[in-house]
Amino acid sequence: MLYGVSMTSDLEGLYSALLDRQYQPALFGDLEGFHSTAGGYIACCPFHAERTPTLLIHGSRPGYFCFVCGARGDWIDYLLRRKKDLSYGDAVGRLESEAGIRISTGEVLWRSELLLSETLEAMQGRAVAELWSEIGLEARSYLGLRGYTQEEIEGMELGLAPAAQSLHESADAVLSPPIREAVLEALRASYGTQPVLTIPCRDAAGRLMGLYGRDIRGAGERAYRPLTDMTRLRHVPFLMHRARGHARIVVVQGFLDALLADRIGITGVVGVGRSGLTPDLLATTVRYGARKFLLSLDTVQATFQAIDRIEAAGCEAEVVDRPERYPDTDAYIRDNCINKFGKLLEKTIPAKEWLSRNHESSL
Repeated sequence: MLYGVSMTSDLEGLYSALLDRQYQPALFGDLEGFHSTAGGYIACCPFHAERTPTLLIHGSRPGYFCFVCGARGDWIDYLLRRKKDLSYGDAVGRLESEAGIRISTGEVLWRSELLLSETLEAMQGRAVAELWSEIGLEARSYLGLRGYTQEEIEGMELGLAPAAQSLHESADAVLSPPIREAVLEALRASYGTQPVLTIPCRDAAGRLMGLYGRDIRGAGERAYRPLTDMTRLRHVPFLMHRARGHARIVVVQGFLDALLADRIGITGVVGVGRSGLTPDLLATTVRYGARKFLLSLDTVQATFQAIDRIEAAGCEAEVVDRPERYPDTDAYIRDNCINKFGKLLEKTIPAKEWLSRNHESSL
């Protein structure tokens, strides 16, 4: 698979390639107490004097965090902290050599992306705490009525902004003055005083690059909207970091649809949003290994469009035979036992047959 080509920073591709090779032991393995855990690795932190393992090293994204001294960052940042004589170019060069690719991302862009990702992680961390606080009772009830279990909600990494002011205060606490006002202004324009579920949106390497919101008191498409600028993610399907490297991709439309399918064990599932499988989203999935697409979209029109684009890209498309009474994947999964959607995926309809069946509806 070819990594290292991106519509924003090609660092995303470099990190993706190294994550697929499980590069963490090579980078952090010399630390005292280094060993694997359920979600990644842990080791003694090299940035403060303590013999107890407190450095968490993520398994699904290029990051680390010490829960004692607060040190955190990505892999380039880690190399620069560990070896003070290294330059940014030296650190990138080491990673490029390990991955076997070259990138063009400069230091200014890298620092900008790292600051954005770490800021959003801090904001989302506060939002998750709000969801599980007394303030989050209404939101948890909403999710419960939709059929989500506590375990599923926790696994989805959902958070809650009880009102605009909450997320503003969170941003204000973690942002530096030069960029604070720009970020807060974007948040003010996104939503008002209604409770909003916050949905973390990550790039293909798993870096948090945007937040989407779901108004728990709203309905329909208008209930969903971006809370932050999503420019860096316009080419990345939702949950691409989880589907990276899978030759078979399950394509659903809604973010909660994708999260729920992922939580019940469906591998290689991505969400594409209201615009459907756009050329940019398709190109990214193909770049990261996808060759066969199982479509479980919300409308006939979106399915027709996706099939045309998939076949034009030289890939294979099939359609999930979801009963018409279910408007989306989420509704089907919630109304059936959790393994039933998996069985549907084993009985998909070839694109040619589906097109023949639905030809009249396209006229």
